[in-house]
Amino acid sequence: MTYKAARIAFFIQAVFGLASTLITLSLGPKGIAVLAGIALRPLVLERSSTPDASLIWKRSLHIAEVSLLITAVTILLLWALSEYAAGALLPDRHGSILLLALLPYFTFVHGTIGALWGFPKGEPQ
Repeated sequence: MTYKAARIAFFIQAVFGLASTLITLSLGPKGIAVLAGIALRPLVLERSSTPDASLIWKRSLHIAEVSLLITAVTILLLWALSEYAAGALLPDRHGSILLLALLPYFTFVHGTIGALWGFPKGEPQ
């Protein structure tokens, strides 16, 4: 089973991921609760059965791999920034908030990559 409008499902994921990332960075750990809004997708979007589930799994795995790579590069850039460039500018308490914001950030990146890449024509939408 997959969503009929896969791009819209990924777009909803990206919106909630971005909102949760920004709220987590500004208000702290309570911003993670915004991710619960993704649970509304099955209520809003219609699902359909797919004839070839392996194609869906293959595409979803590829989107997840690219999202993990982008998130890993972001972690390295944040580390380099805090270690070499702005060590005095970021207090210690900001490090834990940045680490906490990585989960909603990954959700945002995964939704964005999925919405941009999505499924090409001819594949199940």
